[in-house]
Amino acid sequence: MKVSLNWLKNYIHINVGVDEIVKKLTLVGIEVEEVDYIGSELPNIVVGKVLEKKKHPDADKLSVCIVDIGTDDPLSIVCGAPNVARGMSVPVAPIGAVLPGDFKIKKAKLRGVESSGMICSQKELGVSDDHEGIWDLGTIDSPAGTPLKEALQLESDVVFDLSITPNRPDCLSVIGVARELAAVFGLELKKPATEIFESKKDVNDLAKVSIDVPGSNPRYAARVIENIKIGPSPAWMQNSLIAAGMRPINNIVDITNYVMLEVGHPLHAFDYELLAGHEIRIRHSKAKEKFTTLDDKEHKLPVDTIMICDGEKAVALGGIMGGQNSEVTVDTKTILLESAYFTPEAIRSNAKTLGISSESSQRFERGADPNAVIYAINRAAAFMSEFAGGEVASGIIDVYPNKIDSWELPLRHKKIKQILGIDIPEEKLIELLGSIQITFDGKMAVIPTFRPDLVREIDLVEEIARLYGLDNIPGKETVEIRYDFPINEKIEFIDRLKSFLVNRRLFEVITNTMVAGNDFDELVRRQSVPVMNPLSDDMQYMRTQLIGSLLKVCAHNQNRQVSDVQIFEVGKIFFKNSKSVTGSIENWELGILLSGQIFPEQWGLDSAKVDIFYMKSIVEDLLWQLRSISVKYKKSNIDYLTETQLEVKIGKKTIGTFGHIKPEIARKYGVTADVIFASFNIDALLKIENLLPQYEPVSRFPSVRKDLAVIVSNEKNTGTIKDFILAIGG
Repeated sequence: MKVSLNWLKNYIHINVGVDEIVKKLTLVGIEVEEVDYIGSELPNIVVGKVLEKKKHPDADKLSVCIVDIGTDDPLSIVCGAPNVARGMSVPVAPIGAVLPGDFKIKKAKLRGVESSGMICSQKELGVSDDHEGIWDLGTIDSPAGTPLKEALQLESDVVFDLSITPNRPDCLSVIGVARELAAVFGLELKKPATEIFESKKDVNDLAKVSIDVPGSNPRYAARVIENIKIGPSPAWMQNSLIAAGMRPINNIVDITNYVMLEVGHPLHAFDYELLAGHEIRIRHSKAKEKFTTLDDKEHKLPVDTIMICDGEKAVALGGIMGGQNSEVTVDTKTILLESAYFTPEAIRSNAKTLGISSESSQRFERGADPNAVIYAINRAAAFMSEFAGGEVASGIIDVYPNKIDSWELPLRHKKIKQILGIDIPEEKLIELLGSIQITFDGKMAVIPTFRPDLVREIDLVEEIARLYGLDNIPGKETVEIRYDFPINEKIEFIDRLKSFLVNRRLFEVITNTMVAGNDFDELVRRQSVPVMNPLSDDMQYMRTQLIGSLLKVCAHNQNRQVSDVQIFEVGKIFFKNSKSVTGSIENWELGILLSGQIFPEQWGLDSAKVDIFYMKSIVEDLLWQLRSISVKYKKSNIDYLTETQLEVKIGKKTIGTFGHIKPEIARKYGVTADVIFASFNIDALLKIENLLPQYEPVSRFPSVRKDLAVIVSNEKNTGTIKDFILAIGG
């Protein structure tokens, strides 16, 4: 985010050097990536009026412009910008002018046509990064030949390019950054007051608002401004937007952008006459619904996208982008101004799915302030009255069914001393927290709603540390280094387990514990744990099993002509449990998946497909490595496996299962080949491991060289036959 020093000075009286500001911002956790000095390198740049535009005789993408710069003879300038047009006011660098980067303008010939100057873009003048076309100065009042700095009232300025971490949405505003600087420099923050002169018309007679989805849109406010005149915004506002990296468009759009950057709360202006029924209704999108946004792109909407609708149609993607069917144009006379609060989880995943990252969505998905809604809308309405001649209807429509209040957090002096190692007096704590508008009575701190990141006591301790100054906290003179690290028995066991499986020529895979859906829960008979703030649609739940993850890996390989897959994963699974303190349980599991041939294809070796017997050999070897005893195999009844499946028991306890995955289940994940899967509970395996070798006495009987074969039913498994023989023969 780019923040102008001149803009910051509207809220704090700061007179320290730029280097000191950069140092303090960095120490409080706001990284300054770059510092730009603007407005100081525009000598000899003047306002020009394009009198005529002709096509270049020898170049399709060039035009020849006749430009008045206040001299006796207009200049002939060759220009390659597609947006240059007759009657446009533009910045002109005549011959002899020097642009940023020590680029001197000379008379030149372009494809045989002389060019006596240069029509400039904002980037060429070092004003901003906008290089899409030449800088359209709009309906500027200054005559041709006026120095550009004088015409635009440009002042020398310093712009800080800040890297704002995702947990600090309050700093995505100029006032937010000013608040931080006021805190670290001990200054007073002066938030601008807003005065609105309202007309006699009641806004409730002009429009109505209803919210169908208060869970996603807890608050929606609207004002109506009549008799506006579309035109350019004031020069100071344009300069502020340019310094922030935005291109001025017109007074209405510029005002909404300015207030968003100033306050940190996005706004949207609708053409009131284009809203059917002059009403706003907020709902979720329907299945297969489509919408065309302001950038002329049609989007197929994910279900539950927040839709701002009028009486007939959708007019905006809530918190993301407006639509073409209600945008403000030069003919707009009446504005319905929106200021709303959308929950982060309602915006984040849908904005990512749609591939739209707007200034608005970036703020809402991080967490805007629900109680800045009214201040922002009043600030913008006052500007529209002043700079667009609008008449503001009396009152605000403010639909706020479930009020979001500030919250309290306990803060113990003992905890602060324990974490920071210093004893800060209570008076100092009250002063430090008060500097960022957190009230503290010695026991409880009241957190304002613009700080959604402060939810634990340790968060407040961190705030105190950065405000007190990390460089003011003394370091320890002695350092203790422990050499007797306790061994984590489970991790050590898992490492041995992995080594064994790798030696059996299996490949270890690591997959995400967060998955798209809970479609496997019925098969494993577990309730999945939803993620409160999922980053995307494919990370909405914690997985309840490993089989889905391993099937995806198998499909990924087989789609790339790797048909022989022998993989395993040791990872966590999660499921709901009402008896748990957290309401959920997480367990370590081992999953093994086999498909294709046992050995790679080679001369002189017959091909052999993996089957349940090969899986059983891996299981038996694994149990032999654990030196477990009394292993039994019983017929199991797992829903996602075919009838060819077994459970592994030690005594009466089942420690795992293995078998063929049903073809219809495998196909659901894109796997068409035969797949065999085994699943084991790590804690159960750990309990049966016997690290000491077990002595087995040498048999008293001589070895038998003859073998006896009997025929039994296919339904009898080897464990049953073995038990029968042992019972009869001992």
